[in-house]
Amino acid sequence: FAEAMERCHLQPVYDVPYLDVVCDGRELKLNTEAIIYIQVQKRNVLIQTLNQTLMVNGPFHTLTKPLLNDRRFLLCIQGVLVNMDYISNQEETVFIVKNGDRLPINIRNKRQILQTYRNYIFENM
Repeated sequence: FAEAMERCHLQPVYDVPYLDVVCDGRELKLNTEAIIYIQVQKRNVLIQTLNQTLMVNGPFHTLTKPLLNDRRFLLCIQGVLVNMDYISNQEETVFIVKNGDRLPINIRNKRQILQTYRNYIFENM
């Protein structure tokens, strides 16, 4: 079935297909399917996509608010939002994403975070 769907080039419907951001004074419309993770870095927000790393101004919570309703995205620790489609492995207290970056998991909420991730994986099998 998955192979047949891939041959048809059908795209899944996402809750938030695009994210509007301002980077270097330009307004960008990012395809959320390409976002690997978003994290706070000093006073900026880093968005790691498949093709680029963007530094955008503005509060993390304002930028990521629309994505919190998108089931693909998981807040793994304060200031780090990961697209679960790109998690390749999980070690004790980190998620390893497909580009090799390691994202910390909140130790206090680890059980709930890992359960959310397992449920997502199971639903998408």
